[in-house]
Amino acid sequence: MNERIRRFIENRWLDDQPAADDDIVDLWESALDSYDHARTAPPRYQFLAGYDAGRIAAQAIVRARNLRVRATNHHEMTIQAAAQLSVPELRTLLHTLDEMRKERSALEYGGVGRVSSERANAVIDLLRRLLPLAAENLREERPGLVTRIRFSA
Repeated sequence: MNERIRRFIENRWLDDQPAADDDIVDLWESALDSYDHARTAPPRYQFLAGYDAGRIAAQAIVRARNLRVRATNHHEMTIQAAAQLSVPELRTLLHTLDEMRKERSALEYGGVGRVSSERANAVIDLLRRLLPLAAENLREERPGLVTRIRFSA
């Protein structure tokens, strides 16, 4: 466990809490469902569902380490904690997802109603790179799930 994760736990933003393999698989399947929805939705919902797919994949990474996010800014903490638990390439993609979190918040709560096709496509492109690496991360952390954590673009 790295120093930043240790600090998150000390600040009670993360708690140690065991996660069953079935819970990890359920989260992963939810991430894939959101990804599938994002690929066929109109741009606004494509962006929102795509962001959710990435966030849920990040949550699976955190839970696979038997950690649970407790912070009030749970989306941000989930993505940041997952980044800390990832290889550099996945960490970079999660930082990009974190930047999209701000756009998602404006869409959900700030009255912004439109998303360009380019931004909607950007989240799908991000997921095409992020999800295979997240699946690899999960399979390495939970070898017993190798056959249950799937991804195909």
